[in-house]
Amino acid sequence: MRRARLGLSPLGLARGQRVLLLTCLALPVLRLVTYDAWSDGARGEFLRMLAFGVGAAGVTWGLVRLMTDGRSLLPWIAAVGVLLPGDVVHYVRVGHPISRTREYVLADDFQGLPGGSAPSPDRWLPELQAGATALVSDGRLEVRTPPNTVGFAGLRLAAGVDPALNLFWLPRGAFRPPQGEVLEWEGALERLGAHGIMLETRTVRLEVTSYGLRITYMLLDGRLDGADVEALEVGQGRAQRFRLERTDAHPLQRLLIEGNQVWGRPKPEGEWEFARFGATRTGDEHGGTLTVDAVRYRRLYGGPGG
Repeated sequence: MRRARLGLSPLGLARGQRVLLLTCLALPVLRLVTYDAWSDGARGEFLRMLAFGVGAAGVTWGLVRLMTDGRSLLPWIAAVGVLLPGDVVHYVRVGHPISRTREYVLADDFQGLPGGSAPSPDRWLPELQAGATALVSDGRLEVRTPPNTVGFAGLRLAAGVDPALNLFWLPRGAFRPPQGEVLEWEGALERLGAHGIMLETRTVRLEVTSYGLRITYMLLDGRLDGADVEALEVGQGRAQRFRLERTDAHPLQRLLIEGNQVWGRPKPEGEWEFARFGATRTGDEHGGTLTVDAVRYRRLYGGPGG
């Protein structure tokens, strides 16, 4: 008798109530069937959140049912309303481009910014001592640094996948350390002295010299070593297309200029953590004007789709 009074028997439900009942049953099942570990995170946490949603929907149905008559659709609508937010987050994560490609891309061609403006704070974080500047000019980023001055623009490599920002709609796998990284840019450096730093990451530093590049890099044991690369166009301040990469497709961390590999060494553990364009240290022989354009950073997670 109590089941009939509460309207729990499908035979005692109106058509609209039956549709909403089936919706309440189908939503959790479909979410469970479409579970993806990379997008949704650990199965245990996913199941706990699913169970919590189902339980909350049941409690909501009961509370609203006590305040309405047996023919009302409101209890069922309320239950569906409790389930839907979790479904929306799940399907946004599963269908997100990062889930499909298994890579996060950060790109900047500096178009649409007026001359003399700072680069986008969403992508760049400059650090400039007195006398240094980092401004957009003619659709390119120019970092000007006098000798004995630190002045660089740091590319915010994980700005769009920063766990501290509580980006709950992103796939959970996007917050894991990447399995590989690729950084491409067009750059030219007019030196004021014998050397000028073009780029520095945690594992590699590229310095422009009269003959090309001086590359300082991290060894597998954490020590630093160096190598000289002959690249006259780079030394003469001509714009070149650079590509620095560490990927699963190759055992080496490599630097390519205009599509040709000019340097490669075994890659140490860990990600780059930062990418700073410009003078990251002081010195009488350092300084100059660095021009950077068409920057594209790819954070590779691997797995299906990557």
